[in-house]
Amino acid sequence: VLLLFVVLYVFAMLGMSLFNGALWTDSCGISQHANFDEIYLSLLTLFRVATGDSWSCLFHAAQKRDYAPGILAPSAFWIH
Repeated sequence: VLLLFVVLYVFAMLGMSLFNGALWTDSCGISQHANFDEIYLSLLTLFRVATGDSWSCLFHAAQKRDYAPGILAPSAFWIH
């Protein structure tokens, strides 16, 4: 369990560096409940992706925005 938390924490920090300050969209994509602005929201968003709960909406929202540096945006989801 501790190893899983460490891995999620590392990816949460990566998500915060790539997607911090992203504009919120609708409830399906990056919203007030699923974003990378704070560390606890990043961990909850990664938990949502890890469990498969509507992760495709977050993936497509990350691809559409111009705040993420090109190919690194989708790769954050593929690595996880």
